[in-house]
Amino acid sequence: MEHKVLTREDFDNLWQQAEAEMHVRKLVEGYPAWKRKQRWIVSGCAICILGIAVILPLQLQQPRTFDKVYCNRTAIADEHWVDVASEMLTLEMS
Repeated sequence: MEHKVLTREDFDNLWQQAEAEMHVRKLVEGYPAWKRKQRWIVSGCAICILGIAVILPLQLQQPRTFDKVYCNRTAIADEHWVDVASEMLTLEMS
């Protein structure tokens, strides 16, 4: 039986191949857990985006209400403010 002597280069190649196989095995074993984690992250982001897309328009649709009107311009007649108040009360009733 003949024994082949390994050169330094052959040894390095075999060592790198063994290391690569070990890393590949770890990656293959960890892939299902990684995939689950990715699904959770994507699902969480999708739920957040969907929530924002639903809540934001609802927030913007709420009617703005003004309980009081203030004006420091004395040149505007009092009748104008009576009309404004009347219109505000009419809008609140409808």
